[in-house]
Amino acid sequence: MSFLGLTYRRHRPIESWILVLGLVLVLNPFFGFAQLSGTYVIGSSGTADYANFGAAVTDLQAQGLSGDVRFEVENGTYTEQVELLGTSINNSGTFSITMTGQNQDSSAVILTFGSNTAGSNHTLDLEDISNVTFSY
Repeated sequence: MSFLGLTYRRHRPIESWILVLGLVLVLNPFFGFAQLSGTYVIGSSGTADYANFGAAVTDLQAQGLSGDVRFEVENGTYTEQVELLGTSINNSGTFSITMTGQNQDSSAVILTFGSNTAGSNHTLDLEDISNVTFSY
């Protein structure tokens, strides 16, 4: 077929799907999320990577790990419920997760949560996960 002097042929549906699949496979590394590895900061400063523990854990669970991860927590009180589920992090125990006070003062970082509900009466829940360290 031709139109305005250009020749083209009609694609069959299977050819279109192969083209789309090929583009997805080629472009996916550019648009996908990288797995976490390295040091990140949790806190309210303008330079912090995450505002709270929940945001950091959400990224861990969404992206997984490609190396050891260290979260340095800025001084403050964090009122939230944190659930760190190993099955959703996709960590085979090869990599470690460390959460530590940025100023190395255990009294300067407080994680608290008040709940009266029997099923969720916890501040921190670690399930099916290993190589997690909390310090300072």
